[in-house]
Amino acid sequence: MKKTILLTLLITQFYACSSFEMSAENKQNQKFSKFSQQFTNPDHIQTTDESKILAELKIMTPYIQSLNIQSLNEQGQMPKIRDNLYLDFANLNAAYSEYLVFHHCIDLSEKYFLNAEDTYLKLLQDSPYDENLLYNISIFYARNSVPFDDDQHQQIRTQLLEKSKQYAEKNQKLNRENQQHKHHYYAVLSELLNALDKQKIRKDQQKTLIQTLQPFLFELLEQPNIDYDSGNFFILVKYYNQYLKAYYPQQAKSWLKQNQNKILTFYNSHQDENTQRNNTISAQLYALLDQPEKALYFLKLLKFTEKDNYTPQDILDEQLFNKMRHLKAFQVWFAQYSQEYQAYLKQNPKVCNSLQSSIHSEIKLLNNQKLKNVLEINKNVSEAPKSSPKLEQKSVK
Repeated sequence: MKKTILLTLLITQFYACSSFEMSAENKQNQKFSKFSQQFTNPDHIQTTDESKILAELKIMTPYIQSLNIQSLNEQGQMPKIRDNLYLDFANLNAAYSEYLVFHHCIDLSEKYFLNAEDTYLKLLQDSPYDENLLYNISIFYARNSVPFDDDQHQQIRTQLLEKSKQYAEKNQKLNRENQQHKHHYYAVLSELLNALDKQKIRKDQQKTLIQTLQPFLFELLEQPNIDYDSGNFFILVKYYNQYLKAYYPQQAKSWLKQNQNKILTFYNSHQDENTQRNNTISAQLYALLDQPEKALYFLKLLKFTEKDNYTPQDILDEQLFNKMRHLKAFQVWFAQYSQEYQAYLKQNPKVCNSLQSSIHSEIKLLNNQKLKNVLEINKNVSEAPKSSPKLEQKSVK
């Protein structure tokens, strides 16, 4: 599906891999591990990769199912080598599920989402304190919340983010020194805050989330060399300012003015120049800083792409642009932008674009306990809900 940049949370991680030990007994496992680890970043899956992924899953899914029957060793635990195989299997299913959602195939993606979720939870039963596993499960739920960032599905999005928070929080308690996990935790809190704010619910929880995020924001303002995503940083600034306006209106005016240089210093030193995502974030940032000319400059750089579209409705919904809507230059640009978007939609209809939609007439869930979720793809696939911002990603070190 075309990812709409609404600038809620900008999650910056992808799935961490297993580390297989080589042995003569597991050549098939080694081969699958090497294959699956090509796609720990779902955004890198190309249409030409889909047939390879389907072929690999066709082999490995029944194999994994057979291992479920004989999965425990003499101590009643899953052997480590099988543990690694399960992690790679879960990661590949999770990545392919996201790929299908991106291509407007939410119904098709459900099967792979459930396969990934079931496998992660099986692993968690055996290794409840595995930091790598907890991280992957949290990433899994957070990334899968993205398609539900619209007016009709915020409750589902919230439920997924609360699950993500649960595992990210546990990881934080286990190891507070891991910066990647720490940054992910704050990103999930920001996303949950955004979901609650859009529903206008749980004001006390929103306040608590902002207060939890505040020390980290102040740390970033004082230490601009910290490696943190510029989009995530903007969200911290936006919601802290919103918090001040709600509870300390006089302080809100002075805080933004006093910290403007620090905000821009951090943001400019971490942004990715001239990307769709960056232009959208920059437009909102300068609108927040009451610099409408610069905000409009970045809005004019927006263009429609396969992955990231900031729709006219998104712009209407964004309150940060309220102060500049009366400007003639903004009105002229917005009218033209709206026309171009409608023309783009006619040329790029939102229909399921997957290899499976043409080569399969019926899809059944591999988990026998979920046969009620049989998916038939020979029916018209309904349009997927729009998603929140593009999830920029960095390598797991």
